[in-house]
Amino acid sequence: MALLMRYGRKHPQKQPSSIDEGVKAAASHGGPILAVGEGAEMYREKLLAEGIQVAPPHNCCARASSVAMAAFVRWEKGQIDDPLQLMPNYIRRSEAEVLWEKLHGMN
Repeated sequence: MALLMRYGRKHPQKQPSSIDEGVKAAASHGGPILAVGEGAEMYREKLLAEGIQVAPPHNCCARASSVAMAAFVRWEKGQIDDPLQLMPNYIRRSEAEVLWEKLHGMN
């Protein structure tokens, strides 16, 4: 699943049609963005070119501990976010959703 987290506001749910569109959409949200997952490594150069940070390989999987470490780094800098104000934005359907729709003729 692809997810954008942004402090204090919701994002439109439009799914990008290409990686270039997705990277541009993510970069347009402003603020720091950390890309994780297999796609982050695959599209590292495109992400970095747009000012999006890419998690190091040992932290590439989106896990709660990865989010906690990113928050800890911000906390050390005095940048404290209210967790109740973080808004998820899923920019790609999960594989399970895609398969379910395919099996049920919904796409």
